[in-house]
Amino acid sequence: MKNRASILYLIFIGLFLVLIDQFLKFIVVNYLPKDGFFVFNNNLGIAAFQNPGVAFGLPMPKVIMYIVIFLILYFLLQKFQQELKNMNFLVLFSLMLVIAGALSNLVDRIYRGFVIDYIHLFDLSVLNLADFYIIIGIIIMIVLELKKTREK
Repeated sequence: MKNRASILYLIFIGLFLVLIDQFLKFIVVNYLPKDGFFVFNNNLGIAAFQNPGVAFGLPMPKVIMYIVIFLILYFLLQKFQQELKNMNFLVLFSLMLVIAGALSNLVDRIYRGFVIDYIHLFDLSVLNLADFYIIIGIIIMIVLELKKTREK
């Protein structure tokens, strides 16, 4: 029963994270000024940006993009299901972060035809909270893999 509760807890957290990102996108699009808010000589700020491409705004035909996104989600969900046998909370949590981020951005693509990015980081990139979920999830996975490799 404890394992089932843990899984439900992770799923609830994932759905909650998707809702937070979607809520922030809604606020940024509908309530912030078009110019947004910036600090540090306009290097850090919040303003809506429409990203029709994939990571870092790289262009890709929509059909291929949707196929790739659905394949990635499929493999992530398969990996999540496989890891349920081990019940390693950190692995499951990192997978849940990546899945939640991918789902939130997929909701944008389906609903709007593009992803809303809103966190401007210097001149490097424009991201959203879902992107941070993905980045943090991948970092956790890499650290866990490196730790596992070091232990062998």
